Amino acid sequence: MSFLKYTGISEENEDGTYTFKMDQGIDYIDEDGYMEVTSPVIDNAFQKIFGQNEDITKDLINSIIYPKKERIKKITFLPINYPGPVDAQNSTSGIRVDVLCKCDLYKDKNDKDLQIIVDLEMQIEFNKENTKRFINYLKTLYENYGNVKIIVLVLVFRDVHNPYINKGSKTSVKEFKIDSNEEINSFDEFPIYQIDISYCYKLIFKNKKDLWVINKGQVLQNKGKEWIKFFNIPNWCGFYKDNYYAFPMLKNIKFESEEVRKALRILARMDKTQYEEYLHECEERLVEKLKKRVEELENEIEILKKNLNQK
Repeated sequence: MSFLKYTGISEENEDGTYTFKMDQGIDYIDEDGYMEVTSPVIDNAFQKIFGQNEDITKDLINSIIYPKKERIKKITFLPINYPGPVDAQNSTSGIRVDVLCKCDLYKDKNDKDLQIIVDLEMQIEFNKENTKRFINYLKTLYENYGNVKIIVLVLVFRDVHNPYINKGSKTSVKEFKIDSNEEINSFDEFPIYQIDISYCYKLIFKNKKDLWVINKGQVLQNKGKEWIKFFNIPNWCGFYKDNYYAFPMLKNIKFESEEVRKALRILARMDKTQYEEYLHECEERLVEKLKKRVEELENEIEILKKNLNQK
C-alpha cells in the first residue's frame, strides 16, 4: 500500500486483521495488525527527528526548497542557542531555534550560492508575535552568519481539517539609519517563509492540485507531498487511542522517500510516558491561557458597564 493513498481510516476485522482504506484504490488488509505513532508536530518529536538525523532533515529541506532538482548534498547541524547582537542600542534577547543547519549545495549555473543556512522551525497556529520572533531570529543569525545566505523556514500546523484561507507568508526586513535613506543592513536575501502546511495538505489531497511553496515554477514532488502529509497526521489519521494514530506496519507501506519511513519509525518508538506528560502540560497551559482570557474579557465588560453608566 502507498503512504500517499492511505486515508487514515481503518477498522478491525472479525479475524483480528485490520483493513486500511485507500484513496481511490483497493483497501489494504494487514494481517500483522496495526501500529501507533505519536504526533509529529510537538516540540520534542520534531527536534528528535530533525535535530538529530542529517539524512532525514536533508530530505525534508530539499523537498520543500529544491523540489525540482535536489541541490543539498550535505548538511551539518549548528548550535541552536545564540545571544543577541553585541550592539546594545539594537540588541535583542538571545534566541533558541528548533533546528539550525548549514547546507552544502551542488553547483548550479543559475545560482551562485554553494552554501545556505536554514533555520527549520515547527509552529502551531499563526500569530503576529511569532512573526516578530522569527524576525528576531533572522537578525541574530545574521550577526553570526551574515556572510552566508540564511533562510528561516517555518512549518505552521493548524488543527483545522478544511482550512479556507492560506495563511502562509514570506517576510524580509530592511534597516535604515534614523533620518536617513541610507540602508545599513538588507535582509532581502534572508527570507522568512511561514508555510501553511495544513492548507498545503488541503490543496494536494483534497483539491488534487499541484503547488509550489517557495520557488515559483518548482512544483512540489511526491517526496514533498509525503512530508506535507506526514506533518498533518493529526488532521487526517484515525486512532483507537487518543493522540496515538493508527497505521499499517511500516514494512508493508510503500514510500517515495525512505526518510519519511524513518521519521514515522521514530514516532512509533517515542517514549510514551514523556509524550503523555508533554500532552498533559499542553492541556494545562491551554487551560491557564483560557482562564486568563476569561479574566481579561470580564475586566473589559466591567469597563464598558462603567462607561455606559457614566453616560
